Amino acid sequence: MKIYRAAVIGCGGRTANLDPPNSDSAFPLPHAHSAGYTTCDRTELVAGADVREAGLTNLCVNYGVSREHLYTDYRELIDREQPDIISIGTQPEQRAEVTIYAAEHGVRGIYAEKAMAASMDEADAIVEAVERNGVAYNMGANRRWDPAFIKMKEMIESGEVGDLRSVINYYVSPVGHAGSHWFDVMQFLNGDLPAVSVLGQLTEGAEFIHGDIIREDPWGEGIVRFENDMVGYALMTPRKYEQEIMCERGIFTLYQNGRKMEFRPATPPDARGRFKFGWGEFPTFEPASTTLRIIEDLVHSLDTGEPPRGGTQVARANLEIIIAFIQSGMNGGTPVQLPLKDSKLRFQRDFDPHGTDFRPNSQGARGKRDDSFKG
Repeated sequence: MKIYRAAVIGCGGRTANLDPPNSDSAFPLPHAHSAGYTTCDRTELVAGADVREAGLTNLCVNYGVSREHLYTDYRELIDREQPDIISIGTQPEQRAEVTIYAAEHGVRGIYAEKAMAASMDEADAIVEAVERNGVAYNMGANRRWDPAFIKMKEMIESGEVGDLRSVINYYVSPVGHAGSHWFDVMQFLNGDLPAVSVLGQLTEGAEFIHGDIIREDPWGEGIVRFENDMVGYALMTPRKYEQEIMCERGIFTLYQNGRKMEFRPATPPDARGRFKFGWGEFPTFEPASTTLRIIEDLVHSLDTGEPPRGGTQVARANLEIIIAFIQSGMNGGTPVQLPLKDSKLRFQRDFDPHGTDFRPNSQGARGKRDDSFKG
């Protein structure tokens, strides 16, 4: 059985920091990409690249990658190490460049953080390069691989709860960074049908958008409409990271980022054909690490040639919603029709790379946040 060689490019918090041993996260570990590669029995973490010394030290100390396999130039890593799979944990501004080089220089699987790219032109270039070279691609919108969301999707597709009517996401997050998660939830549960319009309002950060350049990721709320009349809502409320998925004959509610889940099935109709939503148990499922599931999905694609659950078209559609959302907010809340035509909006945030979330140490124990490492 083939063991696939994996490497991490951009060794930040999501990709290469040590998973805390006593995490209170609602999501089972492993969480970091590197932890996923060392846990998966079909992958071996062999190399990493980062412009920051702290990131390289993290990968060396916490995951045992020797110094001779650490690089400050991702091209040198790809050319010398020839990994089968790479994780891309850079900022969106660098993801297109890294993804395209990897796809054109022998990498067969890519696990990229979200959002897909900094602009629609870059997203289109990624799609072209990845599809032309037959590369398996997944973007880290993790709920697509979460067993709870998969269970809800199965119940929707089976007809058990009727048609999906709306997905309501209660969140307090920047539109491009964490908003990509919530837009992907809408896409995934709705069978990845195309969105047709987006109405967005920017609550913070509009002043940092200059012409076509987005200097800071704005915050906002709004509505996404899909071609089957399903409506997705992104709302700025104190209910952080909670969702309600409303179907014709059932309502799913997830609290505190999935720490508690509730299902309200429709009661039998009365004599006049009316029904109410009662109270029931959320369907059973087996919890699993979404990071590990993403990696296993890529491995399956490399084994079989079958497409992964994500793919570039899904990731591109996600970025299109993000860009349309910001464009609508810039236009005072006027709906933007999809598909976008000739959008030139681009993220271009001028800041140094972030420091690592956990100071590396020989024991691999959780340390304090340290932003002093610039590399």
